[in-house]
Amino acid sequence: MQPPSPLVGCGSAALSFRGAAAETFTAQSVLSAHVMRLEELLGVKLLERDRRRVLLTADGAKAQQHAQRVLARWTCWWGRPAAMAMCCRGRCAWG
Repeated sequence: MQPPSPLVGCGSAALSFRGAAAETFTAQSVLSAHVMRLEELLGVKLLERDRRRVLLTADGAKAQQHAQRVLARWTCWWGRPAAMAMCCRGRCAWG
């Protein structure tokens, strides 16, 4: 198993829940609750937390990579006029 890597949130070097919450305009407690809920849903621990730092676990790094790929594809898709028109009509196909 690889050692945990530093948490990178929202494309920057946010190394704490406080920093990530500020970047996303979310209360720290709300962000923490969302992360804990996501860990429950996925059945894995995404972050190693202590009072001084937050680190990604190996599973957290995999989830981060997947989320970045999904976001990149969404951003690319959203920039296409035909795709936007399809979305505005309420139709969306995933696959």
